[in-house]
Amino acid sequence: MDTLGAMVFGIVIVNAARSRGVENSALLTRYTMWAGLIAGVLLTLVYVSLFKLGENSGTLLPNAQQWC
Repeated sequence: MDTLGAMVFGIVIVNAARSRGVENSALLTRYTMWAGLIAGVLLTLVYVSLFKLGENSGTLLPNAQQWC
């Protein structure tokens, strides 16, 4: 799902840059790379916060058992 979202995100960034008049392929590549880096960092922060939330949620129910 993240890969599909990243592809769509890249298309949206390129189309937004072209609609603002950027036609140079080097600039389009640079803008797309920066947008991808920012999105990657933010997505990493989301996943790390979810991991920490899952790690710390075990103390809420100390006698809980897994039903496997």
